Amino acid sequence: MKRFQATILSSAAVIVFSAAPVPAQDNQVYIEQQGSANTLFIDQSEASGSTVRGLEMTSGGSVTATERWTDTVVVRDEAGDEVTETVEFSETATARTVAYENADRALQDGVGNSASITMTGNGGTARLLQDGNGNVGALNVGAGGLGALGQQGTGNIASLMVGPGSSGTILQDGDDNEGSLNVEDGSGFLSQLGSNNTAQFTVLNGQNVTYIQNGSNLSAINPGTGVTVDTNSAGGVTIIQSVIGGN
Repeated sequence: MKRFQATILSSAAVIVFSAAPVPAQDNQVYIEQQGSANTLFIDQSEASGSTVRGLEMTSGGSVTATERWTDTVVVRDEAGDEVTETVEFSETATARTVAYENADRALQDGVGNSASITMTGNGGTARLLQDGNGNVGALNVGAGGLGALGQQGTGNIASLMVGPGSSGTILQDGDDNEGSLNVEDGSGFLSQLGSNNTAQFTVLNGQNVTYIQNGSNLSAINPGTGVTVDTNSAGGVTIIQSVIGGN
């Protein structure tokens, strides 16, 4: 017996698929739409026990990352002779970020927002917020995964793919940001606070990666291919891009 639960408060278009050759069971959808010309497509046809809910974006405070590296320098010893020594350098960056809290219903509030959510496997959760105009989001969550996509502003574009048992988050607060995150195995978090920023990265091998863009007109690292993180770092990896004198 197929079981499906939906709570939809809508003033625009919602399409929900929850039927498959292998019956989808116990899937739940909680949606609210305000404004006009918003569209939402949800596919749970290959999922069971999956849930679609919402989120509220909040201030995430500040994130600090320290980069350390070594280099060789030439110095003079007590006798006045030149010698080569290896010196360790470090640089610390701090940037503001955004965070989220859970909300009962996925929300589209504004004009012309569009999103698609695809759930596969057993027990995944997707969370969505689009608050503004003309935002576009795509969210794909595998079995037991958690994907959260929040967009506040106008014209933001985001693509989030979360593999089985993994978690991924994209939060965009501004206008015309573009973000792409693929978490094949591990945890990934992308915060874009500002406008006209682009970012793209992939998480592999159980890594925990945080990517912060704080400011405007920041370009993706390695445009086209993005950043792939698969190194063994027990403390996780934090990437910060910021503009001096920016947000």
